[in-house]
Amino acid sequence: GIQYYVPYPTSDTRVRPFFSAAIGSFIGSEVKNEVLVQESRTETAFGGRLGVGIDFLLGSHFKLAAVVGHHVMTDFASSIGGRKHYNGTGFSLGAGYIF
Repeated sequence: GIQYYVPYPTSDTRVRPFFSAAIGSFIGSEVKNEVLVQESRTETAFGGRLGVGIDFLLGSHFKLAAVVGHHVMTDFASSIGGRKHYNGTGFSLGAGYIF
């Protein structure tokens, strides 16, 4: 994926809003446990995500991020967790190290 910072940050900018986009594989897995029987299954689907977010720099090497994005993906061949498709909007928080 990619991130595009708006406006382009300078070295002293501590709050950095951005747009993001990504494409790739989504992996779904399901595990069922019963007495003496364990079953697991994994499937993949192709998709992408568009989002907006903000990075908060904590010193020169660490950052916190908040991102809101919309996922669009193909359906899984069979149900994972009771559903075949997982398109929709999501929110994530993250932490990172800047090299």
